[in-house]
Amino acid sequence: MGSGGTIIPLSSPNRNHCGTDTTGWLNGRLPKKIGIIVNESICFASGSDECLIS
Repeated sequence: MGSGGTIIPLSSPNRNHCGTDTTGWLNGRLPKKIGIIVNESICFASGSDECLIS
């Protein structure tokens, strides 16, 4: 596994984190068990907008 980890961030890691212009994060909660489906949004932070695209 690379340095990126195994779980998507649950808060914005801020723009330019790891050299990217738009960083992705889960705007919600992870499921409590593997295989459970949750209805959450994936956001991308860009500029001053923490959830520009979801």
